[in-house]
Amino acid sequence: MAVQYFFLQQWIAIVMSKQAFTGQISYPPLMVLLAAVFTLGGCGGGNETPASSTANAVSDAAPMANTGLAGTDSSGTAVSSLASTNTQPPKDPTPAAPDTVQYPTDIDSDDHAGMIVTGLGGLDPRLVTSPWFVNIGTFREASLASNRGDAFVDLVEYTSDFPVANHIAFYKPALDTCEIVDPNRQAVDNGSESGGKPPPTISGGASVVFNTPSGPWHTFNQSVLEGGDIGYRAKDQLLSELPNEITLSVPGDAFPTVAAHPLFEPAAPVRLLPATKELVETETHYSWVPGSAGLVGSFIQLQFLAYDASHAFQGFVAKCDLADDGSFTLPAALLDYLSDNSHARLTSRFSRTYSRIDLANGVVIRQRMMVAE
Repeated sequence: MAVQYFFLQQWIAIVMSKQAFTGQISYPPLMVLLAAVFTLGGCGGGNETPASSTANAVSDAAPMANTGLAGTDSSGTAVSSLASTNTQPPKDPTPAAPDTVQYPTDIDSDDHAGMIVTGLGGLDPRLVTSPWFVNIGTFREASLASNRGDAFVDLVEYTSDFPVANHIAFYKPALDTCEIVDPNRQAVDNGSESGGKPPPTISGGASVVFNTPSGPWHTFNQSVLEGGDIGYRAKDQLLSELPNEITLSVPGDAFPTVAAHPLFEPAAPVRLLPATKELVETETHYSWVPGSAGLVGSFIQLQFLAYDASHAFQGFVAKCDLADDGSFTLPAALLDYLSDNSHARLTSRFSRTYSRIDLANGVVIRQRMMVAE
C-alpha cells in the first residue's frame, strides 16, 4: 500500500451527504490542501487505473486559472497545452445544439471511463479553448421518503485561452481506486503567480432555471456567497427525481446566455452486498445491480460516512470511485483503516454518478448528477 502525497484543490461540492450540505458551496482559491492519502488502485471490479482521482469524498476540484501553465492534474503534474503556442485554436469547433441523448455514441473517441465528453468535433481538447464554464451538480437519496434533493449551478469566466483539456483532466474519475484522507491535512500555498486566487463565480442573471417542456420546474435565485462570489443554490428543494427532457437555462448577465441545455440523472443504485449499510468489519466484498454495459458516463461511488455516539454526522472518511460493473473487493488496507477508525459508527453508501462535459455554443458545461441508494 503506497502512501502518496498530492495537492487537492478543496471545494465543497454536491457530493456531500444531506447532513453536511451547508448551502455555501464555493470555488477554491489556488491555495491547495496537502493531504496524506492512501491510494489503493486496481482493487476489484475492473481494470487497474492510475490513482489520480480529482476529488475526495466531500470535495471536488476545479481547474485553476492560467498562471503560465495550462493547468495541473490532481497529483500536481502540469497538463501540457498546445494553446500556449503561436497557433490560434478555434474557440468552438461545433457551434451547434448540444446532444440531447443521455448516452451518445462516442464517434470521436474522446470519452473517458466514467465521463462523457461531447462537442469537440474530433479536435484535441488541448487545442480547443473557452473562457466560459458552467458547473452543475445535483444530489438526492432515493430511499428518503421526501426524496428531496440538493443542487447548485456555478458560472465561471476563465481567460480566453483556457483549454477544455484542463476541465477534462480535473473532473475525469479514476475508477476502481479508493482514498483515505488524513483529517490532519493542512493548507499550503502553491506559489502561483496569480496570488492563489481562482476566477470568481459570476452572475448569469437574477435566476437560472431548470425547465421542462411544460414550463419551469425549479428556479434558482441568485445569492451572494462568502467572499462576494455569485451562486445559485437549492437545499432540500428539488421535490423529486429530475423529469425527462429537463434543461438548464441561463438568461445571461456577466455570463452569456445558455439556452435549454439538456440535463440527465442516473438510476439509483441497488445494493446487494453487504445487506446492511452498517460497516461490517469482516466484509470485503461489495456488490450492486450493475448499470447497462457500455454506459461510460456513469460510475459508482462507494462512500464511508462517520457518526459520533449521538449519531451526529462527522464527515466522510473514505470513498471509492468504481466502474459500474456490479462488484468490488474492498482492499485489506482500507478495511484495516476503517476498523481502527475512532468514530463511534461508520456506514457505507452507494451512489451512482452521471458525469459529463459538453462544449456547446462556445460554453463548457459540466454536470455531475448523483443519486444515492
